[in-house]
Amino acid sequence: MHRLLLLLSVALLCSACAETPLQHPGTSSVSATESEQSLRLISAIYGWGPDFVDITDKVGRALDGSTHAFVMSNEWLGYDPSPGHDKVLVVVWEVGERRYVFPVREGETLDRSMLLAGGQYIPAQSEHPPRLSGPDGSIVLISATYGAWRSFVDASVKVADTLDKQISFEVRPEWYGTDLMPGWGKSLVIIYEFRGNRCTYVATPREKVSYERLVAEAKEEALAR
Repeated sequence: MHRLLLLLSVALLCSACAETPLQHPGTSSVSATESEQSLRLISAIYGWGPDFVDITDKVGRALDGSTHAFVMSNEWLGYDPSPGHDKVLVVVWEVGERRYVFPVREGETLDRSMLLAGGQYIPAQSEHPPRLSGPDGSIVLISATYGAWRSFVDASVKVADTLDKQISFEVRPEWYGTDLMPGWGKSLVIIYEFRGNRCTYVATPREKVSYERLVAEAKEEALAR
């Protein structure tokens, strides 16, 4: 009898161990349900060189749809923002306090599960999103992605730190600190809000970026609406 009770106790203990995920020092596990609830799409841009467009809303609706996936193509988008060029979709999102960047080439599939699996991790910023003050009002910086082809980073902190000091800068590897794609012309795509309007500014190599330039671009977009 005692032996039977001992065997039953061991079996129950093994069953409990099998159902409990292993935890390692310095790590934490997030269930799929928790990740789904906390995943927040920040921005999604599509294009090439100086021809990037903000398609965050369309990407968000597709990822929230029945299939949670889509093939990034001009046909899916409805138009070609940069005819004759191989384009890329650059997605920035957050899960909890972590921000990630994930590039998807034209013709490739983006699935919600790919975002949950992670991308390039960006250390958490002290404030999401940064707010830049100036004589014409505040700019709310949503995201700033820098790179080319399949190599992009979120440069929001660097852009915010520079512009917050009322300093302009040129888009070049020396400004960022490293050359992500040697030999490629890299773009800086800034998504921001100004006076309640969401705006997109694309800076090409050696172009100067400043608070005043972002304000001017926002005013031009407002007139074009």
